[in-house]
Amino acid sequence: MNDYNNSHFSHHNMEYLLYQLTIVHAQLPRKLRVSPPLPRTYSSGKTAGIPTG
Repeated sequence: MNDYNNSHFSHHNMEYLLYQLTIVHAQLPRKLRVSPPLPRTYSSGKTAGIPTG
């Protein structure tokens, strides 16, 4: 009984952590969009895919 509760709790805790990570990850781009490095890397990666010649 005790083992079941512990394993069930750890599994639920893992799902909760993943849920929190998803929320944090969803909120991250809004803050990163304001900072210069992210758009620069994104645009450079975008232009790298375009043939220049």
